[in-house]
Amino acid sequence: MIIAYTPLIMKQLVLGLEDAATSQQVRFRIASGATRGAVILSLYRRALPSAVIMGGSLFGGLFGGAVIMESLFSLGGMGQYAVDAVNSYDLPALQGFLLVTAAASLVVFLIVDLINMLLDPRLRPGVTTREA
Repeated sequence: MIIAYTPLIMKQLVLGLEDAATSQQVRFRIASGATRGAVILSLYRRALPSAVIMGGSLFGGLFGGAVIMESLFSLGGMGQYAVDAVNSYDLPALQGFLLVTAAASLVVFLIVDLINMLLDPRLRPGVTTREA
């Protein structure tokens, strides 16, 4: 499943790197004589937020794919538990599975937001930006 979703994240990262390479901030760093490592760090700091968001958005698809993989290959896990709950009309077990799935998704989205706040200072609480 990772092999199927990795190209999407990599494509998003490459597009972000292309946009960041032509940004004024990176061009200023290069013109001011910053080291190569500082320029590369600046490039990735500007390109990573979109790739991180894409990875967080794909989490739900990975979770659903895990359910299908576990049922296809008879692997034991939460996906097989959910399929068994549906087949036996076990409503409390299915509700528990959905509650755990929703909680895991919320935690992943929170982590994505926190990572984006670290990468982009404009997203931090209390930071205001002025429009030109």
